[in-house]
Amino acid sequence: MLTSFCYGFDGEEYGEGGNNGETGKKAAIEAACFDVQCINRAFIMELLNKLDELQKRVIVHRYFFERSQAETADLIGISQSTVSRLEKAALLKLKTEEDR
Repeated sequence: MLTSFCYGFDGEEYGEGGNNGETGKKAAIEAACFDVQCINRAFIMELLNKLDELQKRVIVHRYFFERSQAETADLIGISQSTVSRLEKAALLKLKTEEDR
């Protein structure tokens, strides 16, 4: 039985228990994909945790919920130009962290 765990964007641990009796290539591919998703999510969470809360909210709204700068600004309660400035600074910080 395959068991993997990863952390969601809410910081909670989520598990995926086994292949539920499935055999063969499909089960192996699904398990591998889940493990890669967990690694990617853990990496993204590690990077996001290096941002301040407002930067993190901007990045999550812009890139995970695919909202425009204007929509993000309205939801957070800041101006669109502030969203733009925070987004630019956050992306630069994430790129710098990723290169380390």
